[in-house]
Amino acid sequence: ALEQFNSRRRRSIVMLVGDGRATVGITDHETIIKDVRLNNRFGARIFALALGDPIDITNLDRVAVATRGTCLNFSGKENFESAMNRFFTGVAPPHLSKLTLHFDDVDVEHIQPDPLPDLFHASGMIVLGRYSDEEDTVSEVQLSAKVKGRRQTCSKRFPFPRVDRSNPYIPALWAMRRLAQLLEMELTAGSDQSVEKQIDSLTQDFGFRTPIPAGARNPPSRLASASIDLGESLWTLKHSHVISDVTSKGYRRINGKVFRPEANGWVDTRYRPSLPTMRIEFLSDRYFSLLEKSPEIGPYLALGPDVTWVRGKSAVSVKSSFRSGSLGEGDR
Repeated sequence: ALEQFNSRRRRSIVMLVGDGRATVGITDHETIIKDVRLNNRFGARIFALALGDPIDITNLDRVAVATRGTCLNFSGKENFESAMNRFFTGVAPPHLSKLTLHFDDVDVEHIQPDPLPDLFHASGMIVLGRYSDEEDTVSEVQLSAKVKGRRQTCSKRFPFPRVDRSNPYIPALWAMRRLAQLLEMELTAGSDQSVEKQIDSLTQDFGFRTPIPAGARNPPSRLASASIDLGESLWTLKHSHVISDVTSKGYRRINGKVFRPEANGWVDTRYRPSLPTMRIEFLSDRYFSLLEKSPEIGPYLALGPDVTWVRGKSAVSVKSSFRSGSLGEGDR
């Protein structure tokens, strides 16, 4: 289909409909992606429509993203006509294309989505990333895009606070997108210690579930047998805005913190034994004093008599009882 195009003057579109499972001819997904990029000499966009059961949505989505197209996952749970309307709205010529973001005074990493997709009529985009600053910063952000074939740029100054807890769900959304990216890297390139460590860190800190069991990451061919389940999980991680869709069972999410159940009670997923910990006995005078000084911890304490959470660079542990001599002078 890509060989039919011979000019960039006209908009070139390929529509790919299927279940995403390569069964004839070239079946290696990485080779398919490389062939698409190699043969797409005139900048055609591929729009994928995922149909079938089961669907390996990951590969259709990657082919579309590689050409700045989009993918629609039709699961049969919505009206087909409305799904087609959404699909053809996306196929229409974009209002903004080749978008880029530039941050003047802030070091930003792991921007998602990457690359930024085109924007079509009445559509929007959420861009998530991570930054680190020692103090509050105000930075100019520049958005550049092609509008009707001409490059245009607009800029606006935004605050980048060192700490901002007003929207506790945003870090989890970023983590979902980042986890999807890392899982795709591991699926296609094989196990890598650095990538594996980041995956474990994200799943533990945010309480996410992943279809890749421990020990099944190497060699990568062992992942292929679970590619259908992995594809559905990746689609959810990349497109869902509902954090509970990817949260492991039993975990509790409270005001941006994630707690996992353990034998000794509820524990903040960011807690590490190396953190200096203030230990407080449940329903003691210090317990009520702490609650009075910090009423925002009430939802944490409501989990039960045994709960541990991270506070800044230290931790607080409330226990229903402590063994004699378990409290050191530093703990008090």
